[in-house]
Amino acid sequence: SGYQAGHSQCRMSNIARTSVLLWGLIVAGVSADGSDGTAILTSRDSSGGHHPPAASYSRSSCSPPVDKARLLAAVADLDYQLHSTLRQLPEAISDARAVVTQSTVDTNRDKLITGLACLIAAISGKLGVLYNKDPLALTVGDQLSLAAQTSWGYGYWGPFLLDLGEADPGCGVEDFNRVVAEYSFITSLHQTYGTDISQGGYVSGQADDRPELRAYYLGEFGRKLKLELHCITSQAGSSSEASKVVSLIDKYVKMGQERLQLTADLM
Repeated sequence: SGYQAGHSQCRMSNIARTSVLLWGLIVAGVSADGSDGTAILTSRDSSGGHHPPAASYSRSSCSPPVDKARLLAAVADLDYQLHSTLRQLPEAISDARAVVTQSTVDTNRDKLITGLACLIAAISGKLGVLYNKDPLALTVGDQLSLAAQTSWGYGYWGPFLLDLGEADPGCGVEDFNRVVAEYSFITSLHQTYGTDISQGGYVSGQADDRPELRAYYLGEFGRKLKLELHCITSQAGSSSEASKVVSLIDKYVKMGQERLQLTADLM
């Protein structure tokens, strides 16, 4: 009986140790599964399954380094082209003004010839009504005929003789010079920024030297120049000389904006 009691206690002790071991293995397995699951979710989130990673806009890692020597050479070339284009405009404006003036003169001549011919015809018609009649003692019928001839004649000569235009277009190089003087801070970018990126407008820190602000005023300069030269730019569709003026203005504005973009890259 003592042997049986000892044997029972030994079996119960083994069973208890086995139960504890199994329980430890179960807990460890559950913990491992949970960790794996968390790791899988984390990996899925970070791999872009449901939450794509934020894009990086770092210049140092995504953009190539700025070649300052190349940019300065491009800026110098644009400055030369800007200066050349601005110098071409006065001559182009003078040529366009002369063409517009001559066109107005030719149009006035044609209108004058046609209008005078119609006026002569109208006078002849009224003289036909008054032939061998006393102008102060006309019948009602003659008066109506005279009024009809007068109205008919006016309808022909009036649109020509009353529509003669002023030969002087009303704008020219003087208006161009005034606008250029008003926007001198736009037409002298090479003086504002210079050729040394460690001096001048590159490092002044002033708001007026910001390239984006000057680009805005550059566009305004182009619009105002076209407005002041409206007597020429409005003829761009019918005159190649006037069209050249518009093209030079647009070219200047476009090159100036490119120059300011390069300036911003250097700052």
